[in-house]
Parts: sequence; structure tokens; C-alpha cells
Amino acid sequence: AGIPTVMTPLAATMLLVDKWETKQLCKRAGLSVPEGFRVDSDLLAGRGLPVPGYRDALRAQAERIGYPLMSKPVWDSTSMGIRTLRSPADLDDYLDVHRPPVPAPPGAVSPSVSQAVSAVVEEVVEGDLCSVDIVGHPGSYQVLPLCWTGRAGAEPVFTFADLRWCGPREEADAAFADVARTLKVFCGSLGVHGSVNVDMVYTGGRFVILEINPRVGGATTLSCAASDTNTFATLARMARGLPLPGATAQRVGWAVEFLAGDGIPPAVVVELRRRVKVVTAHELVIDGTSHGDIVVITLAEGEEERTVKALTELHEATGFPAADVMAKITSLLNR
Repeated sequence: AGIPTVMTPLAATMLLVDKWETKQLCKRAGLSVPEGFRVDSDLLAGRGLPVPGYRDALRAQAERIGYPLMSKPVWDSTSMGIRTLRSPADLDDYLDVHRPPVPAPPGAVSPSVSQAVSAVVEEVVEGDLCSVDIVGHPGSYQVLPLCWTGRAGAEPVFTFADLRWCGPREEADAAFADVARTLKVFCGSLGVHGSVNVDMVYTGGRFVILEINPRVGGATTLSCAASDTNTFATLARMARGLPLPGATAQRVGWAVEFLAGDGIPPAVVVELRRRVKVVTAHELVIDGTSHGDIVVITLAEGEEERTVKALTELHEATGFPAADVMAKITSLLNR
């Protein structure tokens, strides 16, 4: 219809939304990924060609990698469907979900179709969770600053449960430089046209890629606030055929994001805005469910002590931010 559209080609999008295919692409590009294997729900449920030894092959793969393991659906997001497998017994229980239903006796209601889905089972990588957004098209990609989003471990956690932040971390920033260059080549090879979000774990001085989502990321507001950029303005420029900003969005200060699970009274929001620079303070709704209010604040380097003091005074007067959030912010900005 002649409407300018910013979209990664369908073939590349279909590869990136599949966690197993993404893992193979990353390995070929020289990026680190968790070791794992694919569990095919059709083969386990006996649909199609019978493979009697398939379960045994999966058990052998699991033993080779070692427990604990983490299972996650090939397609899904926001930590949905993730399950920890701590032992061979856990793996067997997980595989049993995929068994074909037993035929019903004559006259009885037939069993429902299994809701099991294909999944990736992989080693648990412990470390600091982080993400980065990359925006642009082949030949011109902008890498936004790293965002730190919590800890990775054996237990799945809600994406927004922990303090999330973008700020100075010299050693990690230096280590990420080579990864950023590889990711830009990776995006170019797939023909990425728009925005992708890369989820990673930083451990032992290296970055391990968990997944690459062909969309704007959940931490985009955070990285844009810390770098004084606007991903949506960049996408609009792409749609209009205008030149894109520089290759790297330089971080200009701190951005800190936290969740207020019980919501924030309007009068407290007014007081918060009076004391610190607030980017967003609004309700977080995912799949129709409210998770309270999400807050993003920014500050320049050198304003850490003043910001902690302002938030501490607000906490003492109103109880907001909550004590556990306040402790995390204080620890982060006073380190």
C-alpha cells in the first residue's frame, strides 16, 4: 500500500523467535551460548515417525551436560514456561508430560490433546543477567548501552522482579566491546531491519547469549534514558529513509528501574518527581495482569550520594520506595 514499514525479514524473524535456531546461529557466529539440546514434543508424543530410542538419547545428552538443567519453550518470553530440572528424575517427569495419551475405552470421552511444546534444555549459567538493544539496518546499526537486570541461576525469576539498571561498569563494558562488534555483523548477516534485543549472562569475564528477540526489548526505556536516545525516533527515521545516529549510543549517566508492586499513590509520585528526575512511573500490565507500578529514574554520575539521600528521605516520610528496593538502590549507587 506504499506505507513505509520497518521490519526484519520474515525468514530472519522466524529463526530468531525460535530459541534453538537462535542458539545455532550464535554458535556459528562465534558467540558463546549455554550448552544444550532440543526436546521435540512430536517425537516424544509418538506423532509422525516412531523413534523408540529418543528418550534415552535425551537422557544421555542430559548426563553429558550435567545437572541442574533448565527447560524453556522454544517460543515464549518474560520467563514463561521455564522449568528447572535438578536430577534425572526431574527430567523423566518432564518427559512424561509429552507421552502420547492413552486411548479411551469405547463410549468414553477421548483424552484431550497434550499441551506440551517443544523446548530447549540447557545448562544453567550463573552470573549477572543483562541485555542490549541494537537498532538499525545492514550497514548502519546503533548499539545501546548494556542494561543489568538481575541474577541468573537455577530458579526462573520474573523479568521485572529485581532492580534493573544502566550505569558504569568498566570491566564489563570493556569486555562487551568485541561482543558488540560481533553482534552487529550477526545482525547484518540476517538482514535485521529495525530493533533486536539480546539477553545475556555475564560470567567469568565473558558474555553468554541466552536469546535474541526480533523486537524492541523490555529494557529499552532504561537504555534510552541512560543514553539520552529514543529508539522509537530512530525507527521513525528509518521509515522516512533518513540517516541514523552514530554506531554507539554513549551512556551519559545512570538509569535505575524498579517495581512498586502495590502501586504508588499519586501524591507520592508528585513528591518523587520533586526530588529526583523521573522518566516513567506507570502501571505495568502483562497479558492483562497488573504487576503494580514500574518506575525509572535517571541521574548523572556524581549525583549518587544526593540521589540516595533524596530517596531515603522520601522512604522515611512515605514508606516508598520499599525497604528492600531502597537497600538495593543504596548498595548500587554507593559501591
